[in-house]
Amino acid sequence: MNMGRECMLVLVFEGQEFVSRGEIFNKDKYRELAKQGKVVGVGECGLDYYHMDEDSIEKQKTAFVSQIELANELGLPLMLHVRNHSTNKTHNAYFDIYELIKKHSEVRLPYHKGVSHFFAGSVEDMKRFIEIGILVSFAGPITYKPKPEICDYEAVIRETPLGMILADTDSPYVAPVPHRGQRNEPSYVKDIVAKIAQIKGLSEEEVASQIVINAKKLFKI
Repeated sequence: MNMGRECMLVLVFEGQEFVSRGEIFNKDKYRELAKQGKVVGVGECGLDYYHMDEDSIEKQKTAFVSQIELANELGLPLMLHVRNHSTNKTHNAYFDIYELIKKHSEVRLPYHKGVSHFFAGSVEDMKRFIEIGILVSFAGPITYKPKPEICDYEAVIRETPLGMILADTDSPYVAPVPHRGQRNEPSYVKDIVAKIAQIKGLSEEEVASQIVINAKKLFKI
C-alpha cells in the first residue's frame, strides 16, 4: 500500500531496475482486495519524511487517515512504514503517526492496533506507540555499529516490553551482521532475534518464542 505520494521511485538492485508506481490511495480498491480472506493487515502504510516535501507530507497524512479508517472498518491491524529525514528534524513522522492513530483509530478495536516495522525512533517514540497499541519491530541495523545520533537501538530495545516486540528483515535490503552487504533473506531474522536477546539479557529461545506469540496475537493467525 502506498504512502499517498504522486511520484515514481526508481531503485537499482543487483543491476536490475525496479520502478514503483505513483498512486493515489483508493479505499474501495483495497477494501475489495481485503475480501480475499488471506489478508491479515492494512499496509505497508504510514509517513515517510525522507525527502521533506511539505506538499507530499500533507498528501501522505490525508492518505494515511484513509488507511486508518479502512483498518478500523475491516478490524485489521496497521503495518506501519515510518521514516524521518536523516538530518532535518523539523518534522517527526513517529509523533505525527501517533497523533493520527490516536485521533482516528476506533477505541472498540483490540488493543494491538498495528506494528511499526524497521523501527528507528527514540525511546519516547516507542513509548508513545506502545501507549496506543502499536508494536515495534526491529531489523538489520540493530546489529550494526551503534550510531545513537541516528537511533539508540540498545536503549530502545532495553526499554521495550518483550510482549510488544517483533522482528523483520526488510529483505532484500539491510542484511544483518554477519550478512551485511549481501542480499537480505527472511531467514536472517534469526540474527536479529539473537541481537534482541543479547541486548535484553534473555535467551534466544525465549525471545523467539515470545515474538511468535506476539505476531500470532497481532495478526490473529
